[in-house]
Amino acid sequence: MLIEWSDELSVGIQEIDEQHKALVGLVNDMHDAIQQHHGSEVTSDILQRLAEYTKNPFCGRRKPVPHLRLPRIRGPQEAARRVAQ
Repeated sequence: MLIEWSDELSVGIQEIDEQHKALVGLVNDMHDAIQQHHGSEVTSDILQRLAEYTKNPFCGRRKPVPHLRLPRIRGPQEAARRVAQ
């Protein structure tokens, strides 16, 4: 396991935390597949699931969440848009 979910990773919004947990799971699946020398068939499947993930949860995040007071960061949004294409 590469990343273990903890409360330190939580943003305090259940819906977003659940999405992040799913993303952490995909990252861990890919890490495990690489560590165990699985073929491109397995890693391709994981990459496809990752691409599907970026099509749905990121859409809801375009709305600002004022109480988080986070700066607008273009990089992650742009990266998610490119992966989804």
